[in-house]
Amino acid sequence: MSKYLWELVKKMNSSEKAFFKKQNKLNSKIEHPLYLKIFDTLNKQVTYNEKEFIKKFGNSNLVIRMKNYLYESLLNSLANYSS
Repeated sequence: MSKYLWELVKKMNSSEKAFFKKQNKLNSKIEHPLYLKIFDTLNKQVTYNEKEFIKKFGNSNLVIRMKNYLYESLLNSLANYSS
């Protein structure tokens, strides 16, 4: 899942990424949600590095759920951006 998530983040243009971050910061009550930290990490990686990702976040059920949530949020954001 992480590789697909990284590919999706990398295929987004800068205005789509900005729209996603702005939309989620407005809707989030948490200052720095985990899924946005995951997004930022994946966005900074030039090539996907699973070992670096696991070293930073681990591989817990929470991280897995947040990756899934991020993926769904990105898809929803892209749909909203295009409409």
